Amino acid sequence: MDLFLRSTNSDPDIFAVRGEVDLATLHSLPRSFRTWLRGRPGPPSRPAALDLEQVTFVDCAGLRGLLAIERHAEQLGGGVTLAATSPEVTRLLDLVALPAGSTFRTRQTTKDGALTGPRTDASALSRAART
Repeated sequence: MDLFLRSTNSDPDIFAVRGEVDLATLHSLPRSFRTWLRGRPGPPSRPAALDLEQVTFVDCAGLRGLLAIERHAEQLGGGVTLAATSPEVTRLLDLVALPAGSTFRTRQTTKDGALTGPRTDASALSRAART
């Protein structure tokens, strides 16, 4: 699993993940996200987004890590949304019953599985964060 900051000029900032998200990354992924969230400029309550477009594998343990990220961001008051997902992530999210109120539940998919809507479009996220 590789972690990288995709854009520092956007609002919200985008935290991108590449590779496998599974039991091996269950603890390191949320820990890395928390470190990144606290270390970026501005208040920790600024909104953030996850780019999961380059995730090649995700299982239920990986989903637990993603939900831990969501909970932590909400505790800081900023929240986190999905900027993009891979077909693997989309399939898992479609198969599981996510907790009520999860921002990951509010996305929409097209026929080919691509994410659409304001929660998945980075420019719409940016506009919504400024209002």
